[in-house]
Amino acid sequence: MSTRSFLLAFRRFAARRSTPSMLISDNATTFISAAHELRRQMNDTEVQALLAHHRTTWKFIPKRAPRVGGFYERMIEITKSTLKKVLGKACVTFDELQTILTEVESVINDRPLTHIASNAYDLVPLTPSHLMIGRMYTVYRMTRQTA
Repeated sequence: MSTRSFLLAFRRFAARRSTPSMLISDNATTFISAAHELRRQMNDTEVQALLAHHRTTWKFIPKRAPRVGGFYERMIEITKSTLKKVLGKACVTFDELQTILTEVESVINDRPLTHIASNAYDLVPLTPSHLMIGRMYTVYRMTRQTA
């Protein structure tokens, strides 16, 4: 990834989710080359200027300490298993993949964080989407039309 690609990706992330106060990167031995590239990116003057402007810090988890990154590793596992169930072995275009990933994101962010009541008149359970946007996401599902 070039510096420009990283800066654009960071801007897209910040536009969708707000500017993060901290970036956390994996530092496992299997990702040494990726970690090296991330450190190179972090030392780039343009990247440092952007992060400093937004008061964002960038930290790497300790080597051989997967428990530190367990909170995001679980979300990655859920995303990957959901994609496998949805796509199977299908080949899709970039736009289709981006759409499917966005829908998977909304489903994952609508998972309950609190108890689900059996009574239909009880309050809606708290979800990650409530914390991000104040309500549950509404997923628009397009039906396939045959010609």
